[in-house]
Amino acid sequence: MMCHDESVCSDRLLIAVLVKHHGLGHIVLNLLSSDREMSAAVASAAVPLPRCLVDVCKIVHQARTALIKVFNAALGGVQIFKILD
Repeated sequence: MMCHDESVCSDRLLIAVLVKHHGLGHIVLNLLSSDREMSAAVASAAVPLPRCLVDVCKIVHQARTALIKVFNAALGGVQIFKILD
């Protein structure tokens, strides 16, 4: 899979590493397999994520934001990284 936005790729990579590290892979696989079994009409509806996966996504976002702020402050206000919301 080709990724044109490096920040999105790094977020995906960090989420994948944390999911693996915390042993949450089976939850992700269950979500993917249950999504495949649903009909197209039901699959288009928003499915809530388990709390543990929501927490991992929040941690990744907070870490990324903190790192961007640290790098920008260290460079004396020269903005190399952009915070994407």
